[in-house]
Amino acid sequence: MQGRPQTMLITFFFLGFSIFSSTHLLGHEVDHYNLPLGKQWVDQGEYWNNLLFDAVAKAVNAVNRDIHAAQQIPIPAARQARIKALQHPSTVTFRVRKHLPSAFMAIERLEMQYRLQRANTQDANRVIAHKPNALSSTYGHVPLLPDPRQLSRMTLMRCSLIQVHGQKMGTDKIGHFIAMGYYYYVAYSASRASGASHEEALNQARQIGVDGPISEKGVVGMLPTGVISNADLVANYVGMKFYLNITQPVTLKGASYPAILVSEGNYWRLRPHITRNSDYFSAFISEHYDEALNPCVFEPISRGQIRNIVRKNRDTLLRFYAGDDRTKMTPQYFAEKSKQLATYYGEPYGHIGDTSNLIYLSDVLFEGESRITRTAAQQRPPQISLQPVGPRTLTMGGQSQFAVAVTNQTETPLEAIKVSADLPVTMVVSHLHETAEFDRPHNAIHWHVKRLGPRETKLLRFQASAVSGQAANYEVRAELAGVGTVAFAQKALQIHRTANASHDTPRVAKGAPRQRIPQTGASALPIVQR
Repeated sequence: MQGRPQTMLITFFFLGFSIFSSTHLLGHEVDHYNLPLGKQWVDQGEYWNNLLFDAVAKAVNAVNRDIHAAQQIPIPAARQARIKALQHPSTVTFRVRKHLPSAFMAIERLEMQYRLQRANTQDANRVIAHKPNALSSTYGHVPLLPDPRQLSRMTLMRCSLIQVHGQKMGTDKIGHFIAMGYYYYVAYSASRASGASHEEALNQARQIGVDGPISEKGVVGMLPTGVISNADLVANYVGMKFYLNITQPVTLKGASYPAILVSEGNYWRLRPHITRNSDYFSAFISEHYDEALNPCVFEPISRGQIRNIVRKNRDTLLRFYAGDDRTKMTPQYFAEKSKQLATYYGEPYGHIGDTSNLIYLSDVLFEGESRITRTAAQQRPPQISLQPVGPRTLTMGGQSQFAVAVTNQTETPLEAIKVSADLPVTMVVSHLHETAEFDRPHNAIHWHVKRLGPRETKLLRFQASAVSGQAANYEVRAELAGVGTVAFAQKALQIHRTANASHDTPRVAKGAPRQRIPQTGASALPIVQR
């Protein structure tokens, strides 16, 4: 009970702050259930990189200019106090937030830009941003009872679906990341300053978005739109990680990332491997922002109608998310995906809802199947076991051998087995011993085992090295054609630095070229080139 008054105090503080500093008090909603097929999406990753990099670069330049000016203060005590305040992490983080737009303006500027681009484009096969007609959208149904929020859902607060670094997400996620992420950051920092532990401070921050006036249950979700978005809650949480990452290490997608800035002398500097064209900021984008795979809570009065729309769009949704991969066209695949997205790579972000009020694709898209058959399949003993084999520690600069032992646990042969290993960005694959596909953008290995005899075990080997000195996990899974995912396993690794490894060795972002970017020389007043 001790933390409850503090939570309420912080919540009311942010309510007042948000009223005067942000127009992000009405929830924007995106439609993930009406999707175009056979189109080429124009990726907005460059926009995302520029948005975040420019804000950080401008903040660094502004704070460094102020520090340079503060050094001219003639009174030593006043000079030291001013420089100390400018060097505090919260100062440069506040400047970063200052150089980012408000949530409302970030969303609406994008929407205006996309409207103009859609009007001027001549290529019908290219999708810059997707927003279905209001009447044909998921929110275009006639409510069972009069609801003034229907106008908001259909027209005023609708936003487009875009692709950013390969992931589909609504433009509203950018607003949540920028604005609510900063509210989380300030709540976390205030809790830490009052003596709370890291986990206690995270809980205080999460409460801002889960409960209270400016939460998903309040004026940014249920009240204006009748929707509680778990994808919004993830964007809030990861946005907080962005602001924390400006001056301290954070964990993103299960891997450790160093602080974006380092302190050198009196000044702040960007780490040399973080540039406008590096894919560092793609680490803040994930599949969690997809509101079909990570579903929303809809109020009871509209839940049944939206469920009917999802059912109506079954074929489109299956083709969009599964394509021609029959191993994904199963309720088990979609159920496992939603289960994974209920946490942020094992970290709680405030997920709300359960099978009673969430519209799971694993349920709606497969309602024609017998529930008895599905239950029996879920309770069937595992057909395949997986065991990651290899060292528990990696040394940077050295090569290590790894393998995945895949075993047929049945008395009959199994065919068409797909085994995948999803590796963290801290591992670099150097050699594959068996025929396999290497998915470089996602740092994943895919083996296709044609046949596995009764009780047979096959070793799938690879060689890898480490590019950072942090702990990491990698996951392996097996899929059977026509069945879906049948086995999971994880392996934890500790990565040690060599004696000559630099503390600033860059972590390689997914899809980025794996090369060391040379250090730049120091200057009296470092300025970030934009």
